[in-house]
Amino acid sequence: MGARQLRRGLSWIVFFALRDAFVPRGSPRPLRPLRTSQHAALWDVLLPNEPVNVPLNTSALSNQLQDVIFTVNQKGWPQVDIDLPPGLLLGVEGDAPDELEPKKELSKEEEKQGDRELAGGLIQFFYEFKNAVNLCVLFRSRALATDAKVTWGDYGKARVIGFPPARVMEMEESQAVALAKLLRNRPYVVAVAPKARQLRALQELSEAKDVKMMLILLNARVRCRSEDCKDIRKDVAFASNPVFHVSFVGKGEAEAMLYKSINTPWVLVRRSDGQELWRGDEEPSKEVLREAVKRS
Repeated sequence: MGARQLRRGLSWIVFFALRDAFVPRGSPRPLRPLRTSQHAALWDVLLPNEPVNVPLNTSALSNQLQDVIFTVNQKGWPQVDIDLPPGLLLGVEGDAPDELEPKKELSKEEEKQGDRELAGGLIQFFYEFKNAVNLCVLFRSRALATDAKVTWGDYGKARVIGFPPARVMEMEESQAVALAKLLRNRPYVVAVAPKARQLRALQELSEAKDVKMMLILLNARVRCRSEDCKDIRKDVAFASNPVFHVSFVGKGEAEAMLYKSINTPWVLVRRSDGQELWRGDEEPSKEVLREAVKRS
């Protein structure tokens, strides 16, 4: 993607109405007025059984996600997770369709771009609040980190790195020690689509008594596992706060959409018209979701 196309895409009001963000070094970076605390208060007014405002297009989803990230930063929760459908483009790197629907054929490159755009939005937030120096964005490989840096061009003072190969991590006395050396005491850690073994290292580090950090998991896919799943992802899900979750459910993953945000229950809605099919305070299993779709 060329620099001109990248700059044009970033002008779209997806993340924080910030124009020309990832541009060549030295270029001017004009900022819009910062958001105020009233945005966070919006999440504290949902009453029991009140209809949940589920986003049915990409624009609505992006607007809600902005407020969620703002609120997470205010609350200072130690560990949160954000999941969007694989390959969903937010317009951070260029134009994106407004239709919120699953892709029939998803390439690996499209999935990588979806992860990268979501991470780019987080960097935007920290840049806007002049806090990028405290941020480390951690991709699941060095190659993905390099690709992100080349695509973005300028990511401020944030540290953008990739997990080293497993053999390198295993040379240290523990996974947590190896990871701590990579992060260099950055208190905000954004892990982008980490693998299971990498989640284990992240969890070990976040639970260490002498470590103070906020861990933000992006597209880690730790939610709604099968009931008999023994994967590390279930343990990570238990320790993490699901602050924003959107996924497709049903035949061809197109019939319904599962949604969760700050201070909302888990809600399953029909994707065509937004009609609610199921809601619950506890995270649903895949089996529960399948039954709910069948009953509809």
